[in-house]
Formats: sequence, structure tokens, C-alpha cells
Amino acid sequence: MFIHEHKELIEYLAKGTKPRVCCCGAKIINIVHYWQNCQTPFNKNEWVCRTYTQIREDLNREYSLHAIRQAIDLLIRLGFLERRQNLRADNGRNGQIRTYQYRVYTDRINAALSTMKNSSGL
Repeated sequence: MFIHEHKELIEYLAKGTKPRVCCCGAKIINIVHYWQNCQTPFNKNEWVCRTYTQIREDLNREYSLHAIRQAIDLLIRLGFLERRQNLRADNGRNGQIRTYQYRVYTDRINAALSTMKNSSGL
């Protein structure tokens, strides 16, 4: 579930970031990608609806909610992850569900990985 290249990429792009946040971010990329692949064949929606607590459970409670929030914010700043509020029209509960939805951009991650490999001479 953890791709070491993602951790290296995050460390490369966000120098000075705490290692636990980089590791958590790399794992979150894979979690959101996994859930996107699981649900897309059924409902053709690439947005993944997960609470911070659910993400923490997906990470086997390895990281605190604070580290998870930092990692998600970092991934959003890097352009690898997008977050939006649950749409009122979609949730059928008059906007009462406040869970965030996430979408990971694997094409951007792959492009950044190839750029990093080319610049480092690998």
C-alpha cells in the first residue's frame, strides 16, 4: 500500500517537511487511488468520500489526525490531490453531510516522478 517513490517525490518537492507528514502523504495518495479504483466501476464517480477518522483507520491508526490534515494540505498544495465539500445535490440530505471528497491526480504524480528522475539522473 506504500509506494516509496511517492515519499521520495514529496520530500523532493517539499523540502523541510517532516518525514512523518511525507510518509503519511504517500500513503494517502495510495488510499485515495485505491478507493477511486474500487468505486469507479460501480458509480462512475472519481471522488472519494472519506472522513479524517476513516482515513486514519485506513492507515491503521499509524498517524494522528493532525499529521493526516497536514499531509492532505501538503498534497493539495502540490497539486496531487483535490478536496471539495460533499455536494448538496448529491448527498440527498439537504447539505447535512459535511464529509470532504477527494480526488487524486495520478497523471500529475507520474509526470512529477519522471521529472524528478530525469533531473536526478536516474
